[in-house]
Amino acid sequence: MGTINNFSPKQQGYGVFFSYSTSFIDVRNDYQILANPGSNISYYITDLVLCPGTTACSFEFTEAKTGTSVYVIDPIYLAANTMQSVGFKTPIVITAGSSLRITSEKPISGSRTVIISGYKL
Repeated sequence: MGTINNFSPKQQGYGVFFSYSTSFIDVRNDYQILANPGSNISYYITDLVLCPGTTACSFEFTEAKTGTSVYVIDPIYLAANTMQSVGFKTPIVITAGSSLRITSEKPISGSRTVIISGYKL
C-alpha cells in the first residue's frame, strides 16, 4: 500500500494540528502510519480510535528511527466488531526524525480502522 499521509493541517497558535484516518485490508505485520516529518519536528498524539473489524487483533504502535523500533503505546488487544477510543492526558511524543508504525502479531484478514489526532511541532 505504501505510506498514506492524508493530514488535515490547521495552524492554531502553536504547532500544526492534524487528523489522520485510514482503513486497512489484509494488513502486513508492519505498516508506516505517519512518515518522518523532518529532523526538527515531532508528532504529539492526543487521541486514537481503533476498530479491528470482523477479526480480533492487536494494535501495536512503534516509533521507528534509523533501523530501530520502540513501542510508544503498549499493545491494545480488541475483540472482533468492537471499538476503542483513547484520549491521552499527556500526548504521546514521536520524536523528531522518527516515523509512527503500526504492527501486529500476525497479518489480519479482513479490515481494521485507525484514526489518529494530534499536532506536530
